Amino acid sequence: MSLQTWCRWLRCDRCEPGYWGLHKIESGNSGCVHCNCNPYGSIRDDCEQTTGRCVCKHGIQGMKCDICPPGTILGPGGCMDESQVNESVSSCDDLECYHGASCVDTNSGPHCSCDFKCSPEDSRDPVCGYDGNTYGSECQMRLFSCRYQKPINIRYYGICRKGYLSDSDVTTTSFPFKLPKRRSYLKRPDSKSTRAVTLNLPQNLYMTTRSPVFGNITTTLAPFSPFHQIQI
Repeated sequence: MSLQTWCRWLRCDRCEPGYWGLHKIESGNSGCVHCNCNPYGSIRDDCEQTTGRCVCKHGIQGMKCDICPPGTILGPGGCMDESQVNESVSSCDDLECYHGASCVDTNSGPHCSCDFKCSPEDSRDPVCGYDGNTYGSECQMRLFSCRYQKPINIRYYGICRKGYLSDSDVTTTSFPFKLPKRRSYLKRPDSKSTRAVTLNLPQNLYMTTRSPVFGNITTTLAPFSPFHQIQI
């Protein structure tokens, strides 16, 4: 199967991100087809591999996330009252674009446009973004960031692994941080002297207020903050 079908992996058994319908080749289709998700109404650029349904923002419907409730129209901010759309953004002078996008004036109003594409060969090097999503390549991550006007950086190269926090959960960690399955225990000190142990942990990592017990010594935990001192 050639690259023109926009498939991926060694056996070419699934479509590239942003494409769907590889199974339809059995009924005469040429292969994967573009998802065509509405950039204003969808959360992601890709879609379900078997149906082509896009993932919509709250309150937006339709296979391609392009249907708003009656009395509203779809704009850069989602479903909005038509008067609000016209008042808020009337030209490129009122719209700022980021992450590689440039403003373009059209008949339907100004919008941010991304004038670059990613080749199928790029999908051989997937990356894990700080939003917790896996992208086919660094280029596809930048394209997603550009289209949806949201900052996304590479957490590490490769597919995102389960158990790692997204950027919304941890904002000060510059490396992949994995949640422990059990709470940490401190080794019992050799002497009975009092010492302070400083733990640099993310906010609200442990939700328990239960005090750990070391032999006959019981510690008391204060309300949790990023920096704790445990007196033993």
